[in-house]
Amino acid sequence: MTGDLLKGALPVVLARVATGGDPTVEVLCGSAAVAGAIWSVFAGFRSGRGVGTAVGTMLVIQPVAVLLAAPVFVGVILLTKYVSLGSLLGSAAMFPAMLLVLLVVPETPLPYVLYAAVGAAFIWLAHADNIDRLIHGKERKFDLGLLAGKRPSS
Repeated sequence: MTGDLLKGALPVVLARVATGGDPTVEVLCGSAAVAGAIWSVFAGFRSGRGVGTAVGTMLVIQPVAVLLAAPVFVGVILLTKYVSLGSLLGSAAMFPAMLLVLLVVPETPLPYVLYAAVGAAFIWLAHADNIDRLIHGKERKFDLGLLAGKRPSS
């Protein structure tokens, strides 16, 4: 997970340093990092879901939005035991969180707000198979007992 966060955060930080803080370049680098995590050339254009990488980008772009969206992610997983649903709804919550940030901090660059929507769209595309399984009641549930150190039953 730390690697995924860094995979998202580092390109945005480097873009910020290299350009003196050009929001458009930061967002483009963040988008490329998330797209690369989802459709990696090294894994035959099919790899991860991009959630950790997207969170890493947003921790640099607007950490408050991550803090606002995180309870949705965690709450959905705890209530439903579906990590995929938590990822989907947590990513979807990022856009309204950015709109709230925009209301409080009107100087928030528009590319940051748009990125919250685009990043969520990438994550939803990567979860197409999970969405299908959720709709048909076949998605795997997370065993919360694993968090308490219980061994899975065989």
